[in-house]
Amino acid sequence: MTTVQIAQLLERLGCPPEKCAAMASQLDRRARMDAVRKGIPYESALEYLIGLLAQGWAAQAVARGGPVRERGHPKQPGVKSGPP
Repeated sequence: MTTVQIAQLLERLGCPPEKCAAMASQLDRRARMDAVRKGIPYESALEYLIGLLAQGWAAQAVARGGPVRERGHPKQPGVKSGPP
């Protein structure tokens, strides 16, 4: 996955648009490091890190009293994630 694709995914998941490119670069670097360190596929490391970010953004929205955006599954756009 390219950093441009990661940035697009982050924006769909609720990342502030002005932070998407920098965050995508950081996530890519961290996922590559974790993949080597833990001996797991890059995609698995990236998916885990993106999941953590999405949970954080959802928690922030709830704490502010705002709605949590309906998000699609990062790998399957038509599949909704989270509880029904």
